[in-house]
Amino acid sequence: MSKIVKSVFGGNDKSAQKGQIAQNAAATTFIKDMGSQGRNDLLGLAPSAENNRNLGYQGALDIFSQTIPGQIGAFTAGNTAAQAAILGGDPSITTINPNTSFSAQQLPQYTSIADALQGGNFEQKNKLANIKTDADLLLAASNGDIPGLNAADRSWYSQLLQQTPGFAKSSNYISDPNAAMSSVTGSGSGLTPENQIKMQTLLRKYAGMI
Repeated sequence: MSKIVKSVFGGNDKSAQKGQIAQNAAATTFIKDMGSQGRNDLLGLAPSAENNRNLGYQGALDIFSQTIPGQIGAFTAGNTAAQAAILGGDPSITTINPNTSFSAQQLPQYTSIADALQGGNFEQKNKLANIKTDADLLLAASNGDIPGLNAADRSWYSQLLQQTPGFAKSSNYISDPNAAMSSVTGSGSGLTPENQIKMQTLLRKYAGMI
């Protein structure tokens, strides 16, 4: 009987016990890591969830405000037609067909949870999607939406944006940042060598993000 017990429970051999302890420790660490990851995923979804909620509220308010004139018009048209039918005594008027085209409204497109979980930084991708002009790129850089730029560089991008309003009408930098590199290089760029490097750095970083 003692041999059976030893063969099952290991007797004085502690290797199985140590192995179980190690597995328990590994399982505990894994559970903690998964809990932290789940919390981080949830926190990552929070901005998108709040944005979707606010879009829904605003969309509903917009639709309500846009349909009020149409509703009033439909009620007024129906009332006027009813009075005309009564006063005119025209038996052929049996139905009233108000204009209801105003009701064809659509809520904004939401960010799905799957989209929000894709990639390492969904919010950053969302900000990049709003860059439509060269001015938008400089604004994103000055706001810190382009990672890897120090405070001095961000301040300079902000000053450049304020001093050059024409950037709001151009999109050379964002349409092809690599091709635009030549426009910020050399004496023809109108930039000092130090500021040329700043613009080249910005274009390289943006090119690597899109």
